[in-house]
Amino acid sequence: MEGRAVRGADLSITNLYKRYGEVEAVRGIDCEIKPGEFMSLLGPSGSGKTTLLMMLAGFETVTSGAITMAGRDLTHVPPNKRGIGMVFQRYALFPHLTVAQNIAFPLKMRGLSKDEIRSKVARTLAMIRLESYGDRLPQQLSGGQQQRVAVGRAIVFEPPVLLMDEPLGALDKKLREDLQIEIKRLHRDLGLTIVYVTHDQEEALTLSDRIAVMNHGRIIQVGDPRSLYASPRSSFVADFVGKTNFLAGTVSAVFHDSLTIDVQSLRLTVPRERYMASSNAELGQAVEISVRPENIDVIRGTADALHGIVESVVFVGSYTTYVVRLPGGARVDVQSAGRDYLDEGEAVSLRLSGEMVAIFPERAE
Repeated sequence: MEGRAVRGADLSITNLYKRYGEVEAVRGIDCEIKPGEFMSLLGPSGSGKTTLLMMLAGFETVTSGAITMAGRDLTHVPPNKRGIGMVFQRYALFPHLTVAQNIAFPLKMRGLSKDEIRSKVARTLAMIRLESYGDRLPQQLSGGQQQRVAVGRAIVFEPPVLLMDEPLGALDKKLREDLQIEIKRLHRDLGLTIVYVTHDQEEALTLSDRIAVMNHGRIIQVGDPRSLYASPRSSFVADFVGKTNFLAGTVSAVFHDSLTIDVQSLRLTVPRERYMASSNAELGQAVEISVRPENIDVIRGTADALHGIVESVVFVGSYTTYVVRLPGGARVDVQSAGRDYLDEGEAVSLRLSGEMVAIFPERAE
């Protein structure tokens, strides 16, 4: 957030629970969100991320725990008294009101004068780059334009915190990417605190200052996009944040600063910090090796490597993806930017670097 004007407020979430009968949708969440930070809640369906967002907004009651914003206890404050902006996936615009009237609505509810409303709406239309669309009705706009209006309505009253619930989920890929750029620009220009729910890993990596990865109602790991991607602390995070390969291995030696892992025909030396577990690795222990497709070199013929057969080749422009079948049937995805293209059925070798893998204790079935 360096160099960014910060006007947003901090959010503090303390031991938060949400129960529906016997079901715990959110389970003991603790999280501190900094002023002006863009925090994404990332997780699969049913992980609790939208329930958490709805509790922050006040649309879901809190079973136990606390939510504070800039030191103010919001836990049981009604949504309209929190001063928080909200953007939904389905726009939720008033169809009978014009774009300008939709954006003006929160200001009218706050009793601002006509001149203040006119000025703030004009400024917001410029921010969302819809200056000439103020007199149109929502049905006269594209999906992307409607979502811009929804964002404008949420920011026009200058809230310290903006909540966004999968706001780009209904849009096509190109439009989604375009609006990601717009959201990043608005965040930079306004300095708001943004809490953003998504199940799209690339979207979270693109937009966020930090990401909270959720599963089964809990936050599993929080970190900036680079550290989450490069150093996942669990096999779930490695698997969910980006693409990865899992290979079975065995610890064959333990040293002060490194481990030796045997993976089929390959003996791999791995720095101790790449073993992502609180317990110590033990000799003979079964482990999982997580390695990203772009961190594997696929080559023709070498001794100190994994050996396999190219099963499929997909050219996608800037890189080529290969699926390589290893002895025993395991398949490895490889992403190569090289121009020495390989053919299906070709025998190849896969080279791994111990510094570019993550090691986890073997998961129970």
